[in-house]
Amino acid sequence: MDGKLDEKSTVNRYRYFALFLILVILGGALFPSRSEVESIFWGHFFDSLHFPCFAIGSVAVWYLLHRRYPHKSLILRAFLISAFTAGLIEVIQPLVGRSKSCEDFIVGTIGAAIGSLGIFYWRKNTTHGIAVFTLAIGIFLYILQPAYLDLRVLAWRNSNFPLLSNFEDRLQLRLWRSTRHEYHPSQFRIVPRDSSGSALEVHTEADQYSGVSLITGGYDWRNFQSLTFDLFNPSTTNRLSIRIDDNGDCSEFEYRFNRDLSLQPGWQTIEIPLSDIENGPTTRKLDLSKIARVIFFTPKLPEDAVFEVDEVRLR
Repeated sequence: MDGKLDEKSTVNRYRYFALFLILVILGGALFPSRSEVESIFWGHFFDSLHFPCFAIGSVAVWYLLHRRYPHKSLILRAFLISAFTAGLIEVIQPLVGRSKSCEDFIVGTIGAAIGSLGIFYWRKNTTHGIAVFTLAIGIFLYILQPAYLDLRVLAWRNSNFPLLSNFEDRLQLRLWRSTRHEYHPSQFRIVPRDSSGSALEVHTEADQYSGVSLITGGYDWRNFQSLTFDLFNPSTTNRLSIRIDDNGDCSEFEYRFNRDLSLQPGWQTIEIPLSDIENGPTTRKLDLSKIARVIFFTPKLPEDAVFEVDEVRLR
């Protein structure tokens, strides 16, 4: 009798633990998050965690229900519940300050499938379970690749500061974003710059505030005098503007640094004193100790335009 009670107590503890895991996964997926500066690494890292989380979630759902349904039917139910939850989370996330992502749903669904497949072969007690585990490791390492590349570019930025970008390494593209297409940074590329190395070629769209954003990572600029960069203007009609944000509220024009640049055709070096940047907002001072991004863009030109940028650095 005592043995049966101990067995029942153990089963209940495992069920509570499975339920705890499910609640942790749901809480982590729906908890509002906001970093002080736009994160490069953490976004991709947390996205990759959808795979192991929903693999574990599928196993946890199976354990909670495994005494109520036939084995094969339950494995399918565990997968469908986990996949449905992965999709539902992406629908709910915008309501709690997170962004929805079809890629996250796909990664979560693959994780749920691997978890369910692992249960199937584990219950059959075959060596195929090792193959499933190996497959899971391989898939997870593949999904982690963007985060790994982010770590490499962050290491480059840390070792080369106050150089912000010079495009001698394609890895630096991971520091840049398109201002018009959040998920499709296809408007810029690295091109040769005569005999002086490489530059970033940017294609902008007509009638839009269109350009590129350099994620600067909240570094402290206070010990420097100016921001400099090289620009190539292929046309006499191009107009270009620059915007600089700190980690505060930069949503309105008067909350951030903005400047229209007077350009001549060809290559030219632009230098902006940091005192001008600090005093750029009309309602406050820009926090030079936590600069988040530098944006180069064309201000609603009547036609598409092209410009190049290079050697972005502090002096």
